Amino acid sequence: MPRSAPWLAAILATLLAAGLPARATDNRDVRTLTVTGNGETHAPPDRATVSLGVEARGATLEAARGAAGRVVAALLKVARDLGVADADLRSTGIAVQPDYVWSDSRKTRTLVGYIVRRQLQVELHNLDRLGELIEQGIGAGANDVGEPQLDSSRRADLAREAIARAVADARANALVLAHGLDATVGAVRTATTTEVGAEPYSRPMRLAAVADSKAPKTYETGELAFSAHVTVTFDLVPGPAPH
Repeated sequence: MPRSAPWLAAILATLLAAGLPARATDNRDVRTLTVTGNGETHAPPDRATVSLGVEARGATLEAARGAAGRVVAALLKVARDLGVADADLRSTGIAVQPDYVWSDSRKTRTLVGYIVRRQLQVELHNLDRLGELIEQGIGAGANDVGEPQLDSSRRADLAREAIARAVADARANALVLAHGLDATVGAVRTATTTEVGAEPYSRPMRLAAVADSKAPKTYETGELAFSAHVTVTFDLVPGPAPH
């Protein structure tokens, strides 16, 4: 099971403390009721990590490396011209691979050059420029563009809201079950949660053709869904709840 973040543990500790019975040493048999709850919140993303890569080939290593370097320099200029700070740019990676051609007749391979791959990672905080970044990056020579990884600066708050909704859902489920059993929901015994995740919710991003002059307007980020799942065990007290 994924480890819960520290603030999740604090929420659960508060929940447990509020529900502990006054007589902790009471050894009477206690019936319990275990339920699950789910919660979800939606929000538009406000940041993205964009990967713009280039694969360059050359007859020599220097030629391939030079070609890749020129594209990365052009990509850096594109990002800076769009207002991206240097602190949000990373272009340190490089991969080099010999380029061979296989001969079926001779059953041998011949070295014909080298392949150099480089990538520029861009942390974009203005999603209005997302389409421009990708399109201008392709125009500058990027030939390996990864799907943007969307996120929200309100991730922690949205995650807590999802947990709160999951806890409320668990309690509502417990009340329904207890009512059907002519019993009452008592104190909380245990509570666990899985780590909250964020996934695309609606309108997946569409990548437009480079030739489309209106391409930047076709990039739609949609929303993110933050979901949480909790399991809670309550005391099950005989007798209906008082009205």
